[in-house]
This record gives sequence, C-alpha cells and structure tokens, in this order.
Amino acid sequence: MVIAKRYSGEKFRAWLRQSGILQLTAAEALGISKITINRICNDAQMPGDALKHRIWIFTAGAVEPNDWFNLDPAQLAGGDQGSGIRDQHAQAPQPLGAAA
Repeated sequence: MVIAKRYSGEKFRAWLRQSGILQLTAAEALGISKITINRICNDAQMPGDALKHRIWIFTAGAVEPNDWFNLDPAQLAGGDQGSGIRDQHAQAPQPLGAAA
C-alpha cells in the first residue's frame, strides 16, 4: 500500500524564501489571506485545485500542482508484496459508510 504524507507546503515555502517574496505579498498576488498562505506553507491546510494552479502560475512552474503530494519514490516502484500505486487503485473505492 502506498502511503502519502499528508501534503507539503515545503517546496512553496522554500521558493518564497529563495525568491525573497513575503507571504503577505504572495497572498495578495494569489487573492488569499495571509493566514491561508501561512497555513499552506506550514502544512495546516491543503490548497484546492484552483489555488494549486494559481500557485503554479505565480511561481512560473517552479511549484507544480503535483508537488503537494509527497509520495515516496521507493513505494511508487512497488515491491514483491504488490505495494505499488497501481495495486492501490486496482480495487474500486467503497462507498462511504460501507463495510470494508
């Protein structure tokens, strides 16, 4: 089974620092509050798809939408026990509240 870390604002936070851009400046450019950008940078909040896209544009592609999902490359490769990402998605998802 592939286990993803929750999400990661580390790359975005590092990009802001490297670029010398304050969180307040980025928040204003992205149309969000400073509190929201701080939560995103500190992994307290995951940006939605539209915001991930705006961040991608804002960073000129340096922070991509897929960067928010930290998957261990070793886990993606799979192993003898069928732990690859394809195996994880081989079964149809169960409806909410259904017995596993």
